[in-house]
Amino acid sequence: MVKVLFLPGYSRNIPVFKGHTAPVLEECASSSVIDITVINPTHIFPGYGPGSGYNLSEADTPRAWFFAKDTPDPTGRQPSKYYKGLDETWAMFKELLEKEKFDVVLGHSQGSAMAGALASRLARPDSGINHPPFKLAILSGGFAIQDNKGEFFPPEGSKSPAKTLHVLATNDFIVPTYLSDMLVDKFENPKVLWHNMGHFVPTSATWTKFFRTLFETIADESKGEDEWRNVDLPKTVKAKSGFSFFKS
Repeated sequence: MVKVLFLPGYSRNIPVFKGHTAPVLEECASSSVIDITVINPTHIFPGYGPGSGYNLSEADTPRAWFFAKDTPDPTGRQPSKYYKGLDETWAMFKELLEKEKFDVVLGHSQGSAMAGALASRLARPDSGINHPPFKLAILSGGFAIQDNKGEFFPPEGSKSPAKTLHVLATNDFIVPTYLSDMLVDKFENPKVLWHNMGHFVPTSATWTKFFRTLFETIADESKGEDEWRNVDLPKTVKAKSGFSFFKS
């Protein structure tokens, strides 16, 4: 059995993300070895919670893992980031992961930023959480958290050994490629696949079958821990930046 944790992006929630990834969830539901859990981002947007006057359904309630704010950089070179709510989110993940073990994490957008940070943190011997490293982190349309305190990523000049698959879109107009590249660069041996479905987890038939095969490969204990890298991929149509581009 492979247990997979899905993390929605900024302003999303369980119902919305389940809708966006429905073809993947439906494909995997027929597998006896895949167990997918989707969780809500920690924080409701300010002004939308209890007492706000809004009577919103869960699907209409915008959520986030954190709220990024620019703060003055002491060096004066560039603004640094302050992530309001990140400490509470980390505490939530610590509690969750110490109660339940997951093999794979899949995050999209801000959820991908969170998944990458978590994967890197768990790969450290001093992670501070009783949970093994993820067997794989799938990072879709993500970006890197600016880790001012060194809480998640190794110091500059070093890279995380966490196993990561970065799923990026050539036509992502929400998270520019250079921001996703900064997340890719945080890891020692990242694998990068490209698609053309915009700022979404790709859900064409080819991609849904790919995700299922990927999860089933990780679930197969007779296979090596890096066998997921050899999973059959969608049809290659061209190369981009040294990585393969796969058509959705």
